[in-house]
Amino acid sequence: MTTQNPESTSLLPAALSEQALLELGLTSEDIGSIQDASRALQDIAPGNLHGYGREAAGKTSSFSTQLLDKVRNADLDGSGEKLGEVVRIARSLNLDSFGERSKLPILGPLIDKLKASRDDLIQKYSSTNTQIDQLMRDVGKTQATQQQRVREYDHMHGIVREERHELGIHVAAGRVRIARCNTRHEGKHDTALRLLDKRVSDLQVLQHAADQTLPMIRLIQANAIQLIEKFSAVRDITIPLCRNQSASQLSLADQPTAPARANAPDP
Repeated sequence: MTTQNPESTSLLPAALSEQALLELGLTSEDIGSIQDASRALQDIAPGNLHGYGREAAGKTSSFSTQLLDKVRNADLDGSGEKLGEVVRIARSLNLDSFGERSKLPILGPLIDKLKASRDDLIQKYSSTNTQIDQLMRDVGKTQATQQQRVREYDHMHGIVREERHELGIHVAAGRVRIARCNTRHEGKHDTALRLLDKRVSDLQVLQHAADQTLPMIRLIQANAIQLIEKFSAVRDITIPLCRNQSASQLSLADQPTAPARANAPDP
C-alpha cells in the first residue's frame, strides 16, 4: 500500500490554498507550474538564491521606465494644443460681416468702404484654409504615431500580465520551499531561508509593481485613443462644417445688391 507524502497532504494545501493562490493572481491550474518552478530551489545554498525568479522579472521595470518617458513626452500635449488651434482658426472663418451694410444715411457708405472688400475676404479665407491644412498635416503625423502606440500598448499590456503571472508562480514556489524547510526543522538552512524569504518578498514587490503598471498602460492608451478620436471629429466634422458655412457666406455676400440690379431699368 502506497503512503502519501506528508508534505503533499499538509504543507501544499497550506502554501497553495485557494485564497493564497488568488492573492497572487493564480488558480489551482497553476500548481503544476509552481512545482516546476520549485525545482530551481532544490539547492537553497545562499549563493544560489540571488538569481531566483530573475527571468520572470525583467520586463516590468523597463516598461515602467518606458511609460514614464512617454508620459513626459510632449507629443500628446503638443498635438492637443495644435488641434485646439485648428478648431480656433476654423471657427474664425466667419464672414458674416461681409454682407452687412451700415444703416446710417450719410456715414453709412463711408463705413462700408472701410470694411474689407470681397477680394480681401476671399484672400483671408484662402490663407486661413492653408493654415488649417498645414496644422492638420502636422497633427495627422502625430496621430499616425499614436495609432501605432495604441497597438504597442496592447502588446505591452499582454507582456506585463504574463510577467505578473510568472512572478506569482515563483512567489508561490518559494513559499512552498520555505514551508517544507520549516516543517523539516532544517536549522542548518536558517541563513538560506532568510535569504529565500527576502527574495520571495522582493518578487512579490515586483508583482505589485506590475499590478500598478497594468492600469497605467491602459490610462495612457486611453488618452491616446481620445486624442485620435478628437482629431477624427475635427477633421471629419468641425472643419467641413466651418468651411461649408464660410463658402455659403461668400456665395451670398453679393445678394443684398441683387434686387437693386434686377429692378434697374433697361438701358
